[in-house]
Amino acid sequence: MPPVNGGPFGPQEPQEPYRPQGAQRRGARRQRVQSDMPRLAQIRHKKRMRRLRWLCVCVVFLAAVLAYFTGLYGASASVLGDKFDTLRALFSEGQEFPFAVRAQGLQNAQPLGGGFAMLTDNELSIYAANGALLRTVPHSYARPAMAAGSTRLCLYHRGGTSLSVESRSRTLWEYSAPSAIELCAMSPGGTLAIAQRGQVSVYTPMFEEIFTFYTSEHVTAMAFAGDNKHFAVGCSGSENGALSGRVYLFTTDPGAEADADAVLENPDGMPLKIFYPSASRVVVVYDNYMALYDAQDGSELARFDYGGLPVQSASMGSSGNIALLFGDGEHSAQTRVVLFDSGLNVTGQASVGARTFSVTVGRREAYVLAAGGVYCYGLDGTLWGIQQTENRPLAVVAAKKTVLLTAASASELQFAAPQESGAAGGGQAASSGALPASAHSESA
Repeated sequence: MPPVNGGPFGPQEPQEPYRPQGAQRRGARRQRVQSDMPRLAQIRHKKRMRRLRWLCVCVVFLAAVLAYFTGLYGASASVLGDKFDTLRALFSEGQEFPFAVRAQGLQNAQPLGGGFAMLTDNELSIYAANGALLRTVPHSYARPAMAAGSTRLCLYHRGGTSLSVESRSRTLWEYSAPSAIELCAMSPGGTLAIAQRGQVSVYTPMFEEIFTFYTSEHVTAMAFAGDNKHFAVGCSGSENGALSGRVYLFTTDPGAEADADAVLENPDGMPLKIFYPSASRVVVVYDNYMALYDAQDGSELARFDYGGLPVQSASMGSSGNIALLFGDGEHSAQTRVVLFDSGLNVTGQASVGARTFSVTVGRREAYVLAAGGVYCYGLDGTLWGIQQTENRPLAVVAAKKTVLLTAASASELQFAAPQESGAAGGGQAASSGALPASAHSESA
């Protein structure tokens, strides 16, 4: 009787199918190739990056030669230098977020070239978007301050006479002012304004003076439009024993006169901050209200009254959305964030319920720094989330990546908008807030 599990030779184990020797070698070779794929991909990537580096260097060199022999060297060198810095930042070896920084004594932090610049009480540090430290500039200023454009910044001594313009790779200009520097501002393209006692001087990106505006008032705010051609100076003075404010609107084309195109008057308050949502619109944040004006003739288009609450911080994002943070930094019950579109229409507001320090507007959200962490709100006032921090948060920088700075670290902030079904637990809608939605529009 034949075995149950086999043929005439009894039970048999399952056998691998027969493969010729050549097929076995091909299979082994295939396995080796597959195991080497990550390494090979890495090698190819490095080769592509080397070729790209050489190509970029050649393009920059040829452009520099062309600019020199066509007589455009002066103006072009600045642009080429910025492009070279961008390439250098791109190919710099980065580091993973979070990473350690020395932000003790942080004075300011601003976006720069996709990365960010960080100013402390003893040095300026410039980082690329990938976290690479591009350069460190020590200083000895008692009151350091900075004003950043797109790819360069002005480092200055507020109350002193020294300043320098820094790129991501080198010092571009050093200047000793004839009197104490009150404030500096820089356009995205590198046009520079220096406010000293009694005057405001405006310079081209090549540091040639465009004009000087003389005033007996105290300069409190300055800003450039994104087109690098429109410029505003906010000043405070005294009217019948009370503080009053004026904002002067200028154009900064080469050959422009020091005469203002328009003057904005506020007899009851002084300008704190100035924003340009576009080249044709300018927003002035006073200590008693915020107003939107036509940048050409100075006509008022919209206004938002604070209702007696103190404004603690103000910020504008890249899309023109604006956030105001109300509070005194001590009483959490009074803390409120109000959000606006570029036309000064209220899009949302919320009670924060914490002791706060500042607000920063990102692409689609606003970040409020509080004692215990960061509150993230959508532009409709909905709470997206809270990130608690071990150390006090010092600044949020809305650059290519949104970066949170503490005294010891830089980390990337990532919040997702809540699902519609779960959004009810977020911030309060504009209609339920304590502040009146008092913005009005006279022009679309």
